[in-house]
Amino acid sequence: MRKQIRQIVPHVVSLRSGAKDGHRHRTLGQDLSACSAGGCGGLRIGNNHTEDQISTSGYRCSRHGGSLRTIRKSIACIFYIAANMDAAIGINNCRANAERRVRSISLLSGVLRRGNGGFHKLRIYLPLHFANLRMDHARSLLRWYRKHGRTFPWRSGKLDPYVVLVSEIMLQQTQTSRVSEALPRFLRHFPTVFDLARAGNGEIIRQWQGMGYNSRALRLRDAAKAIVLEHDGVIPSSPEILLSLTGVGPYTSAAVACFAFNTRVVVLDVNVRRVYSRLVKRQKCTTDVEPDEVLTRFAESVIPQRTSSQWHHAVMDLGATVCTARAPQCTVCPLARLCPSNNVLQSVSRMRKKEPEFRGEPQRIWRGRFIEVLRGQKPHTHLRPAQLFALATQSPLSAHEEEWFTAVLNRLEADGLILRTRWGVRLAD
Repeated sequence: MRKQIRQIVPHVVSLRSGAKDGHRHRTLGQDLSACSAGGCGGLRIGNNHTEDQISTSGYRCSRHGGSLRTIRKSIACIFYIAANMDAAIGINNCRANAERRVRSISLLSGVLRRGNGGFHKLRIYLPLHFANLRMDHARSLLRWYRKHGRTFPWRSGKLDPYVVLVSEIMLQQTQTSRVSEALPRFLRHFPTVFDLARAGNGEIIRQWQGMGYNSRALRLRDAAKAIVLEHDGVIPSSPEILLSLTGVGPYTSAAVACFAFNTRVVVLDVNVRRVYSRLVKRQKCTTDVEPDEVLTRFAESVIPQRTSSQWHHAVMDLGATVCTARAPQCTVCPLARLCPSNNVLQSVSRMRKKEPEFRGEPQRIWRGRFIEVLRGQKPHTHLRPAQLFALATQSPLSAHEEEWFTAVLNRLEADGLILRTRWGVRLAD
């Protein structure tokens, strides 16, 4: 029973008037207020609960020496204070400010009332998984990462912001194993951001071989151009400035700032979203994910101040290897003790979005095949459209397929991947 209590309700918040009745709280936590015996209003956070203080039907509120009464959960007395724990430190040493500040962090006005001798004493039992993540369990996750974390070229050795930028663009919608193979080859051809900025479309597409989603290569080159022209080749450390670069989106800007410069910023990828969602509240199915607004608020409350990069790598690896999409291994998870979704998730397969198809395969697959055929030709070599189609599909171009093929070529040309001339089709310059 005591173990269950420690897992469910480890934190106690007490608001007291400092009356001269000699009452003192026995706390194991840190006193975050400036309370003194002189009658100030303050806020204490500690672990002074006992078994008889736990109510299975709700949360308890006690008066200064009066009887206990149960405030049921449906009244919503418990609020999101854990994610904003720092607000508690700013309580001033006066009763009016104490009342106003506590109300400002969403405590129901009917719960805190002025009595004859001052304030009612209020105890609120907070869930474990918000506050404790910033303490011992954050260190537990980082210890797990140091022992079980994955090793990749973009994590090892001295971090180079340019390498981090290239790897983050590559990692979008591409498996880490493929990026591990392609990144060293790409960096040998484009060792600096200046080399990448000078690359033509055809040159960089050829070096992007095996990665898929070839438009990313052009966006990466455009970002390199902006870095050279606007920042003298120095990759910015600010996520806001990174976001302003051509070809860089919200995720990439946050990831580069975090992993290259250890900036304390929220990075949300598919693995992080899944881990955070299961920590925020009890999920029913393996496919359940909370909105980004909820996850961002939660992330801001748990990311360590000095180890943001290591923390995000740890959460990503946890999501990729333990807290997986289909079969989470809760028994070996370092956060299992505080996770409300521990061993309760029902395995559900996510419905895949329907993609436009051609001959039973997604159109994006065929786009990649056409580019792969052109990539295999010598520079500035043209292929007739029918010849390109036949090499990619291993069959001649029929009349009813010609309209579809023409539309694909138009799109590839608009994306800057190919160039069509009177002699045929080739990779863009």
